[in-house]
Amino acid sequence: HTAMTVAFLRSSPAFIDVAVFLRDGAVAVLHGHNPYAMTFPNIYPPKATQQFYGPGVVINGRVTFGFPYLPVVLLVAVPAQLLGDVRYGQLIAMLVTALVLRRLASDRVGRAAAVLSVAAPMAIPMLSGAWTEPTLVALLACLVLTLERRRYAFVAVFLGLFIVSKQYVVITIPLIWLIRRWLTRRTILIGLGLAAAVTLPFFVVDPPAFWKAIVQYQLIQPFRSDSVSLLVSSVNTFGWPPPWTYGVLPLAGGGLTAVALALRAPRTPPAFAAAVGLTLLVTILLSKEAFMNYYYLVSGAFLIAAVAWPTQKPLTPHEQQPRPSTISP
Repeated sequence: HTAMTVAFLRSSPAFIDVAVFLRDGAVAVLHGHNPYAMTFPNIYPPKATQQFYGPGVVINGRVTFGFPYLPVVLLVAVPAQLLGDVRYGQLIAMLVTALVLRRLASDRVGRAAAVLSVAAPMAIPMLSGAWTEPTLVALLACLVLTLERRRYAFVAVFLGLFIVSKQYVVITIPLIWLIRRWLTRRTILIGLGLAAAVTLPFFVVDPPAFWKAIVQYQLIQPFRSDSVSLLVSSVNTFGWPPPWTYGVLPLAGGGLTAVALALRAPRTPPAFAAAVGLTLLVTILLSKEAFMNYYYLVSGAFLIAAVAWPTQKPLTPHEQQPRPSTISP
């Protein structure tokens, strides 16, 4: 699978701004430059530019906002760029997910289902488009595995990295309540320290540029009528709800879902993964932008939960027979 996928990627260059962001951002890091203070070439024609970017984003053929993702996916792209293609990082993430799911599985069906992380129909389009969500799925899978194995140091590592892997993951923070009995004070401090160590160096170099790329750029993104969400479908069909709700609905819906699940869902690692998937699903369905890469993360979280969910061992014929009574005459 790896050999065929690499051959496919080598013969299919990515024509998408995500690949440009990752490639140029990785090159900037390798040369000691701040990727959050740089600009990127606009690869789209005027009509597509107007559809994909907010007002004032593209000036003189350049995307004037810096690297639009948090540093975790950038740090994955750097070694992949050294290998020749930033998309190799996401391929490795998919392979890691498959191996971790096989370790998580408790029966033959689960071990077979682990293959879906690389064999799902959307796997190749995700890789060819350089989407970064496979990294998030791999981090979540590794987190669930370390929770199940009670490897607390690694729990801190993967939890810290997952929380700062992409902007919208912040909506899942209330769900940490489901795994609180695995989180010691030391684990929490290590996780927070790692998250800060990955993020703060890029922030302190140029706080305004970091804020502009990570937050402001996301807020001015245009309404995408080609998105696959309930919000977009409702607006396209009925002209409702009004634009002022576009930023409120996903935060409110996702936040309420996260809080409800944190209070009511089973307090187990697989339930945590399922809750992450459901919270993100509600958030995406109420968003003005919703595409395949977001649903890949949702389906990946559900797959992790399904594979890791404990299964009851079936009774043998001997165990199914009624036991003789032990009551004396």
